[in-house]
Amino acid sequence: MEFTHWDEVFPMHGWDLYDDAAAVVGTETATGLITDTRDLLQYRQLFDRLEALASKGDALTAALARLRSDYASLG
Repeated sequence: MEFTHWDEVFPMHGWDLYDDAAAVVGTETATGLITDTRDLLQYRQLFDRLEALASKGDALTAALARLRSDYASLG
């Protein structure tokens, strides 16, 4: 997803989803293991929304090329 695209999806912290059995959630000061089915469903739904917004294929290649070029121009 490029920074030029706006959407309501904005995660406040990172997480790793392990199938639908657990999520490891990282915040600034701690890490937690979540296994409650209702909570995991929220992380799965958030992941699915982000995945739908993600650039893929040629669009991803072009976005990465622009990012590389911008970074290289920083000197």
